[in-house]
Amino acid sequence: NLAMDNINQTRVTEFIIVGFPGLQDSQSKSVLFAVFLTLYLIIILGNLLLIGIFAADAGLHTPMYMTICNLAIIDITLPTFTVPTMLNVFRSASYAVPLPACFIQTYFFLALGCVECFILLIMAYDRYLAICHPLHYPIKMSPKFTFKLIIISWLGGFLCPLSPVIMGMTKPYCGPNKVLQCFCDFSGVLRLACADIVLTSYVALAVAMCVLLIPVFFILLSYLKIVKSVLHISSPEGRIKTFSTCSSHLLVISVFYLTAAGVYISYRIPEASVDLRIFGAVFQNVFPPLMNPIIYCLRTKEIRASLLKTQDEVVWGEDACKKASMDDTNQTRVTEFIIVGFPGLQDPERKAILFVVFLTLYLMILLGNLLLIGIYVADSGLHTPMYMTIFSLAIIDITLPTCTVPTMLNVFRSATYAVPIQACFTQTYFFLALGCVECFILLIMAYDRYLAICHPLHYPTKMSHRFTLKLITICWLGGFLCPIPAFSLGMTKPYCGPNKVLQCFCDYSGVLRLACADIVLSSYVALAVGMCVLFIPMFFILLSYLKIIKSVLQIVSSEGRFKAFSTCGSHLLVISIFYLTAAGVYISYRIPGNSVDLRIFGAVFQNIFPPLMNPIIYCLRTKEIRASLLKTFNVGRFY
Repeated sequence: NLAMDNINQTRVTEFIIVGFPGLQDSQSKSVLFAVFLTLYLIIILGNLLLIGIFAADAGLHTPMYMTICNLAIIDITLPTFTVPTMLNVFRSASYAVPLPACFIQTYFFLALGCVECFILLIMAYDRYLAICHPLHYPIKMSPKFTFKLIIISWLGGFLCPLSPVIMGMTKPYCGPNKVLQCFCDFSGVLRLACADIVLTSYVALAVAMCVLLIPVFFILLSYLKIVKSVLHISSPEGRIKTFSTCSSHLLVISVFYLTAAGVYISYRIPEASVDLRIFGAVFQNVFPPLMNPIIYCLRTKEIRASLLKTQDEVVWGEDACKKASMDDTNQTRVTEFIIVGFPGLQDPERKAILFVVFLTLYLMILLGNLLLIGIYVADSGLHTPMYMTIFSLAIIDITLPTCTVPTMLNVFRSATYAVPIQACFTQTYFFLALGCVECFILLIMAYDRYLAICHPLHYPTKMSHRFTLKLITICWLGGFLCPIPAFSLGMTKPYCGPNKVLQCFCDYSGVLRLACADIVLSSYVALAVGMCVLFIPMFFILLSYLKIIKSVLQIVSSEGRFKAFSTCGSHLLVISIFYLTAAGVYISYRIPGNSVDLRIFGAVFQNIFPPLMNPIIYCLRTKEIRASLLKTFNVGRFY
C-alpha cells in the first residue's frame, strides 16, 4: 500500500505523532492531557512507594520481594518512555519526533516489555518452589541466585528486540510520516517505510511470540503444579492460606496478559475504529503499572505491615506507637475522643499562655480576612477575576481556622477536653475539604496570572467573570468531594480504645490510628487523595510560572519586566507560605529525633500561619487593595 514513488525520494527525518485522530480538538486534548498526567503521577508515586517500602524494611529483602521491587522499577521506567510523548501530543497542535529518537523510544518500550515478561516468569518459579518444594526453597531460591535470574532477565529483555529494531531503523523512510498512535509504536512506524518490510515484520512477530508465549507456558505449568500441590493439603484453611500467597502474583499476571489480549482482539475486529485500537495500546501501556502497586499494597500482608510500621515509627516515634497500640482485652466501643493537645505542656500556666496566644492570633485572622472581604465588597472596581479568587481565599482563611481553633482553645482552657466521635469526624471532614479548596483556588490564581501576562489580549475573553465564577464553584465542589472516600472509610471503622488523640484538634491520621480494625485501605485512599490534591495543582502552578518567567524575560526594558512580574509577587508569596509550611510539617514528621510536641506544633502552625499572613501580604503588596483601603477609610487626602 505504501510503495515508493520513484519521483519523490525525499528522506523523512522526523515522524509526526498524531494521537487520537477523532479527538483533535483543543478541549478533548486538554482533558486527555489532564487525565494522563494524573495517571502518570499516580503510577510514579505508587511504584516509588513500593520501592521505598522494600528499601526501608530489611525483612522484605527476600527473593519474592526482590522480584516485586524490579517489577516496580519497570512500572516506573516503561511509562516514562511513552507518557511524556503522549502529554506533548495532547498539549500541541502537532508533535514531531526525530527519527532516531522515535526508534530509541520504540526500542526501550519493547525491551522493558520483554523484561517484564521474564520477571513475571521468575515470580511464578519462586511461588512454585515455595509451595511445591518448601524444604528446598531457601537453597534453590537464594537471594544470590534470584539476583542472577533478575540480571539475566534484564540482559535478555534488552537483547530480544535488537534484531527487529535495527532492521526497522535501517529501512528508508520517504513519506508519509504520520504515526497513528500516541507514541512511537514499532508496527506503526515500520508501516511508514518505503521498502519491503515483510522480513522485518516476521522477525518482530517471532520475537514477540517467543517473549510472550514461552513465559506464559511456564507460568501456567508452574501454577498447574501449584494447584496440584495445594489440593493435596487436607484442610480447606490450609489450602486457602497456601494459595493466598500466590493471589497477588496471579492478579498481576492476569492484568498484564488480559490487557495484551484486549489489544490483540481490538486489532482483529474489522469494525473497531482507529481511536479504539490506539486507546487499547495506550491502556496496555498505563493500566498494569497503575494497578500493580495497588494490588501488592492491598493484598500482600507483609507489605501492608511494613508500610504501617514505617509510617507509625517515622511519624510518631517507636515509643508513641507502643503507647498507642490497642489492648485486645478492651473492646468497649468509643463514643468520644479526648484531644490531648501538647503532651509536654499540660500544666495550667502554660495552657493559659497558649490560650491567650491562640485566641489573639485567631482574632487577628478574623479581622484581617474580614477587612479584605469588606474592601472587595465595598469597591466595585475590584470585582475582577483576580480579586474574586483573593475574596474566595479570604473566606477559606476564615472558615478553616474556625473549624479547628475553637477546639484548640477548649483544650487549652480545660484539664481534659472530650469530643463526640461524630463531631470529631465532622471537624476532620471540613478541615480536609477546605484544605483541598485552598489548593484549587491557588491553582486558579496561577492560571489567572498566566493568562494576564502570557496572553494579555485574550485575557478578558478567556478569564471572564462568568468563567471565573464557574472555576471557583468547581473548586469548592471538588474540594468538598475529594475527602469523602477517605472520610467515609475512616468513620465506618470500629473504635474500641484507646481514645486519646495526640493533637490539638481532630486530625484525620491521628484519629484513624485509634481504630481497632485494618486501616490499610483507608490510609492508602487518604494518601492517594492527599498526593493528588497537593502535587497536581503544584505542578500546574510551577508550569504557569515557568511560562510567566519566559514571557517576562522577553520584555526588552527592565522596568517592563519588573512591572509585569510584580503583579505576581503577592500570589507567589502566598503560594510559598502555603507549600513551605506544608513542607515544614512533612520534614518535622520525617526527623526521628523530633518530639511529639514539635510535630503537633508544626501541624498547628500550618493551620494558623497562612490565614494570618495572607491578608497582610495582599494589603501591603497589592496597590489596588491599598488604594481601596485608603479610599474606604477616607484617609487618601493625607497621601
